[in-house]
Amino acid sequence: MALKPDMDVDLDAMAAAVGPDTGMVHICNPNNPTGRVLDGDKMRAFVRAASPKATVLVDEAYIELTDRPEYNSVAALVKEGHDLVVCRTFSKIYGMAGLRVGYAIGQPETIRKIRGYEMSFGGNTAGLAAAIAAYDDSVFTTWSKSRILEARAIMLAAIEKAGLEALPSQTNFLFVKVPDANKMKDAMAAKGIQIRGAYGKWSQYSRVSTGRIEDVTRYAAALPEAVRA
Repeated sequence: MALKPDMDVDLDAMAAAVGPDTGMVHICNPNNPTGRVLDGDKMRAFVRAASPKATVLVDEAYIELTDRPEYNSVAALVKEGHDLVVCRTFSKIYGMAGLRVGYAIGQPETIRKIRGYEMSFGGNTAGLAAAIAAYDDSVFTTWSKSRILEARAIMLAAIEKAGLEALPSQTNFLFVKVPDANKMKDAMAAKGIQIRGAYGKWSQYSRVSTGRIEDVTRYAAALPEAVRA
């Protein structure tokens, strides 16, 4: 995806790049690894303009964690008939990453084509049972989101105290600007804390996920020394 200097997705540049040879346009919103979310109205305008030219795939894995999930999502455009596929997962707010369950929303013909490329029978019994039970469990998802926001706030406070900056995030992770992401990873690993190293070409950004509050607190306490390492 094309990015602006502030690391936001450049929808105008992506729209300009769509041509007769474009088969699919892929956008992750909120974006991974930056954590930034695109404005819902701008996303809907982009889908309406691009989908007559190519299939638009929008990965909304983190959409439930945003401040305004319904506004930020473009899933409703599928019902309008646009050539759009929206992907969701139970790995984030539902906490089921190990069960590997997700789903796609799209036009019937598009979904039929996707089924022809499935590498399995489409899920496991435990994962599907858990997903069905959790889908409407608003009590749990509300609690889960509140804990993620609490953990993110602890991390942001520690990042600011350490003299660092993080991109605005509406996900369960932060993209923290550091001198060297791989050195930061090694310094944290020496303290028994696992974070990502350089994410692709972004060697000066450290991607750090939230977790249990006690683990996030350990990260916050170790950060000042890790920055100096």
